[in-house]
Amino acid sequence: MAHVVLGHAAEPHGALTGIGIGGKRSREREREADRWGVTMSLAAGYREAGAERLLDRLANAHASGLSLTHPSVRARIAAIRETAAAFSPEAR
Repeated sequence: MAHVVLGHAAEPHGALTGIGIGGKRSREREREADRWGVTMSLAAGYREAGAERLLDRLANAHASGLSLTHPSVRARIAAIRETAAAFSPEAR
């Protein structure tokens, strides 16, 4: 959903992004989408633990493929926790 809200589908993508060429830009899009996705989920009342479990499952299912176009699972989980901490009412 965050990719749609951020307009990522309308941006040009390299033909070889799927195999890791041009992956830096793709990873930047993924980080941005993760931040927005977590923020939207938290605003809707969900907890970040669900996103962490989802990432673990994706990493296990696609062990080698995600790292080419996405940040590492550990980096994504750390970013989710950081976003959630900044979102929490106690952080304001």
